[in-house]
Amino acid sequence: MVGIGTKLTLAEFLALPDGDVYCEFVDGEAVPKVSPKIFHSSLQGALNFLLRLWSRGKGRVFPELAVLLKRQDRNWAPVPDLLYISYERLPQSYRRNQACPAIPELVIEIISPDQSMKEFEEKAKDYLAAGVPRVWVIDPEAILIKSFFADGSSQVYTDNTPIVDELLPGLELTTRQIFEEAELIDGGRSYSVQDISRRVRGHGKTLTRGGGTIDCHAPHAGKALNNTLSPETISLTLRDGF
Repeated sequence: MVGIGTKLTLAEFLALPDGDVYCEFVDGEAVPKVSPKIFHSSLQGALNFLLRLWSRGKGRVFPELAVLLKRQDRNWAPVPDLLYISYERLPQSYRRNQACPAIPELVIEIISPDQSMKEFEEKAKDYLAAGVPRVWVIDPEAILIKSFFADGSSQVYTDNTPIVDELLPGLELTTRQIFEEAELIDGGRSYSVQDISRRVRGHGKTLTRGGGTIDCHAPHAGKALNNTLSPETISLTLRDGF
């Protein structure tokens, strides 16, 4: 590990031996990343799993991979907590063991203790200026995801609001789903009937309420649930792979 304040070229930085601490290349220096804690690591693992399921045949998901970018006309090699890059940008045949040479579609940063949304908003601006079209910043304490767009706008996602993005075709996640996968919030909470239908459809499951049974494998299960269940939400503990 080089000393703090030691000036390096990008080539020197990339040639540094692997260590226990990830470093980013910022303004000609190797800057250590904050050591992750339980919330951070749990969310990183959950997102890695969920995004890999979605990205099969589309692209790759990498945790803690340096990306070769420019920041204020200088070489910059940040190490996002996760990134997604399609095969269109980095071909499936690419097999070199080095930093990511192409600009990914999505980078994800997770706020650790003693860090703030404000500082990640500034980092998101740097990512966007470098050509990254989408940046997610996740706040484990507030249980939210803030998505930043190339036009300078942003959107906050909480609870069961779907994160749907034309840049990431076919991906539909919710903040709740991610935090549940990370085991940072409990399951068995209140779900809309659409959520329930989506989770059980394809499993050949049935739901029973008020003496009536609905086959959730059927094509119109969502409509049947909407017409049958009242009120709009019911409490369902997800078991048996739901």
